[in-house]
Amino acid sequence: MVLPSIIVDGAPENVLDGIITVATATCPIGTTLTGGGVKEDVSPGTVFRVPLLLGSYPDNGARTWTAELSSISGGPGAITATAYAVCQPIG
Repeated sequence: MVLPSIIVDGAPENVLDGIITVATATCPIGTTLTGGGVKEDVSPGTVFRVPLLLGSYPDNGARTWTAELSSISGGPGAITATAYAVCQPIG
């Protein structure tokens, strides 16, 4: 029997201009990483800020999904990024 996948959300990270921000999500023990990604949230009222996805990849012995982001800006507002991992129970 195949058990259903689990989706784990990492903590939201503030994406700052010109600085590499790292967002991660880690599968719990007893599962293996099968995929992942990142969601960028741009706050209402954000003007002229552009999120830049630099990378999104498996890391740390196939248990963690890592995303690297930055932004360019010409105005106010906030951008956050949340990584997620898709995890498959072992056994």
